[in-house]
Amino acid sequence: MNPSLVCDRDTFIEFLRQLRMDLNDSGATGQWENADLACFLEAIQAWVIDWQQPLPGNPWEHAATLLAAAKIYE
Repeated sequence: MNPSLVCDRDTFIEFLRQLRMDLNDSGATGQWENADLACFLEAIQAWVIDWQQPLPGNPWEHAATLLAAAKIYE
């Protein structure tokens, strides 16, 4: 699911379900840059530090964007 489609609690829950399924299906095959929790959290931290744009008005979308970015952020 595209993070920009997350607009409320229910779509965020669905986004999390799909993200978890993606990790289970492809995390070990290298499609996730940050497949373990420590690397994933480090990527979120780095992405937030580097973020230069205004925050979107929808906090659910922003949370989904953080998680999606951490999947691949180096």
